[in-house]
Amino acid sequence: MASTTPYIFSILFLLLSLTGLYHMHILPRQLDIPINVSDISLNGHLNIPFQHIKIPQHYTGLKPVDDVLALLVSAFAHGALRLEEDAFWQQIHFLLGIFPLLAIFTIEAYRERNRGKLVSYTSVWALFYQVLGGAVVIPLMNLCYVLAGARQMGYLRVDRMVPGNVAEVLVPALLLGYLVPTLLMYLPFFSDRTTLYLVAFWQFSPIYVNVLIGVLGRQAGSLRLTRRKAAPDVQHLKLVYIVSIAVAFVAHCFTISNVLLGRSGEASLVSIFVPSHSRSFQSTGQGFHFVFQWDWLVIAISSITWAVYAIMEVQTELKALSTEGNVKGLTILLAIHLLFEGPGGAVAAVWWWRDNALLEIERRAHEKIK
Repeated sequence: MASTTPYIFSILFLLLSLTGLYHMHILPRQLDIPINVSDISLNGHLNIPFQHIKIPQHYTGLKPVDDVLALLVSAFAHGALRLEEDAFWQQIHFLLGIFPLLAIFTIEAYRERNRGKLVSYTSVWALFYQVLGGAVVIPLMNLCYVLAGARQMGYLRVDRMVPGNVAEVLVPALLLGYLVPTLLMYLPFFSDRTTLYLVAFWQFSPIYVNVLIGVLGRQAGSLRLTRRKAAPDVQHLKLVYIVSIAVAFVAHCFTISNVLLGRSGEASLVSIFVPSHSRSFQSTGQGFHFVFQWDWLVIAISSITWAVYAIMEVQTELKALSTEGNVKGLTILLAIHLLFEGPGGAVAAVWWWRDNALLEIERRAHEKIK
């Protein structure tokens, strides 16, 4: 990998972030897409023909926070309440599809070599994510990761490990902190009002993951970070990748199969995933759906780009250590996972391979020192 490659990818991620900013925040205003943010703020309801959906205005007791939550709840309501079939299926695919990305960002945040770096502050990133959108923030997280490695010689050769007590609790923390709140939003068993409160509760789900890691990690005393015990985190990280791929696979297949079998009403794969200016003017729900489509599209492109960079980065280190990298067919593997699991599952598959390669890099680096 050429010395300029990290900076080329950095520029790509910056451009993707600007693309997300434009399509989520600037273009809707330029086109006057009927998102009705001002109406929601003033009247506390969604403007939907023949329906009166009241948006709760009180959640935490802190007015600035509650005002933001009311707007976020309004944006998710069309999917969570299934007012728009397109929005419902897109949100299912989107929010479950980013489960693997949250898992990977959490793993990278706790790696020893990333301690104190920007990539380690996942709760702060989560707050920006909810306010600005993933299409703006996730490319910037990818950018920070690339720059962290570019500025440190032998970045991949040292401090690969995740603390054992953290690795041990990652799966339950991710399931309880993110997956369960996500599923609760779309279950049809609750009243509209309860569902809207569940949507508000979900907004902080990445922070719940970190809190659970802190609480559960204190109880998980069976594993301790020690150099005398070879890679105590590996099996736990492997389970994280397996669970992540499984969640992405189920969400991807559930969405695609229901659409192809005609169980999604008038929604099609195109109307669910492909942004359309003309459809965005049809209703408030379609306006929000347009924004969500761009959000997921930019996140997907940025994540796959990040996976490609990770492959190139690892391959370069393997060659530098006179080790033949097991990267033959990785591009095909990435494409297969993308087809069957969506972007999140594809990135998780690459990270699984990457962690195995990092073990080899670490072993060879230690042999050279000896």
